[in-house]
Amino acid sequence: MASSTAAPWAKLPHDVLDVVIDRLVSSPPRRGFLSSAWSRIKQLCGFSVDFEEVRRDRHWASADRARFRAVCRSWRLAMHQHVSASRRQIPWIVMADGSFFTPSDANCASAPRLPTLPSNTTCIASSDEWLALDFTDAKKMHSYSLHNPFTGATVPLPELDAVVGDASKLFMIRKVLLRSTPSDIIAVMTNNWNHPLILIRPGKGVWLPEPQSAPFIYIVDIAFLGDQLYGITEAEDLVYLGIDFDGDGIPTIASIEHLIRHPRGYYHCGAWCYDHDNCESGISKGKVTNIDEDHIEVPSKEDIEERILDELGEKTGDGMILEGTTCWLGDEVPHEAKTLITLNRHLV
Repeated sequence: MASSTAAPWAKLPHDVLDVVIDRLVSSPPRRGFLSSAWSRIKQLCGFSVDFEEVRRDRHWASADRARFRAVCRSWRLAMHQHVSASRRQIPWIVMADGSFFTPSDANCASAPRLPTLPSNTTCIASSDEWLALDFTDAKKMHSYSLHNPFTGATVPLPELDAVVGDASKLFMIRKVLLRSTPSDIIAVMTNNWNHPLILIRPGKGVWLPEPQSAPFIYIVDIAFLGDQLYGITEAEDLVYLGIDFDGDGIPTIASIEHLIRHPRGYYHCGAWCYDHDNCESGISKGKVTNIDEDHIEVPSKEDIEERILDELGEKTGDGMILEGTTCWLGDEVPHEAKTLITLNRHLV
């Protein structure tokens, strides 16, 4: 007689089934477009493949997966969902120098460089399968482009070249986002208070906010949700940036809506406010030095270099927008030094 206390295998929760699937002999092999690109790049980089070992692993993994699916309908559905998720989630980590690896790589110290990248190129951002590249020529002039390492396609961004121009060493592009494809809207964040947010539509034109204008100088991160663009400030205010097109097809910020507003002084940082004359800007400024009439301190080499950088930032606008990072010292622990706490804000 069958026991009435038998384990209800068909009712096991999906997170438990995921753990069981992960403990099978081998995870499902990579397939599809990303798998083809991965194999192609491995060939270009000179990796050797033991095809007999691959065949053997796939045989045992396939047998285990078949047995798992045969248990019941809910297990078969769990396997299907797990394999689908595994196919979608194959992250690559690409460094600034163009070297790349995946989280499963055992040794990242000798990661190969993407073979399709030209020399003198720095990877500054990514959006989906596109990399944003900064190419520096012999005259230290910068030109920007989008590059797809899977297809080898490259899309120049002359509109961004024209805006950035001869950037100083303080200039930084912090984020590049594609709304859909390289022919659609491209949103760029910089650390320059004259053009903190740049909207580009390749072949059509570029949009810039008024120099040093709110809320753009307070935004520390942006994200597309569908076709809509949102930003978050260091004060953790959420801003909706309504995008429209003018008669020439150039993207513009047609409306701004403050969706979440925090009080002034929230997290010890300057919030976006409407009283520009009395508003804390959150923009970095040069240090103020108090002069003692009886003792004049000779500035050190570091102080002079910092002053030069401050003057360069004031002149060019580069490096004048903070990164959305707040640091403070935590409560003192007996017999121990204070802990430095750092808070980084990102919109996901």
